[in-house]
Amino acid sequence: MVSELEKKQDRIANDVKSGKRRKAPARQSQEEARSGSGSIPFKDLKSGALKRQLKVGEDGKALTKGEMSKIVKVENGEQFKFRGNTFKMSPLLKKRATLAGSMIGFKKR
Repeated sequence: MVSELEKKQDRIANDVKSGKRRKAPARQSQEEARSGSGSIPFKDLKSGALKRQLKVGEDGKALTKGEMSKIVKVENGEQFKFRGNTFKMSPLLKKRATLAGSMIGFKKR
């Protein structure tokens, strides 16, 4: 009687022989990545949801890590002021602020 492991090994061997197994996609070179083919179209992206939620205009001052840490400290359901506007903390706003705070801290290249 043939075990499950032997069956699996036979299937893998047959797939390799017949060429059915997918090959890993080739990585882009750094020049291709910089040239714009396959890059992120930043001009076409809409403004961030956190900025919309906090009523920060597109031409407004950038969000800082300190502002994000103050927002994250607010408990769910509590009201807080941000740049002259009053908001009520929601779980979604808390998640967005946490993500923004950590992304602001990323090392810039």
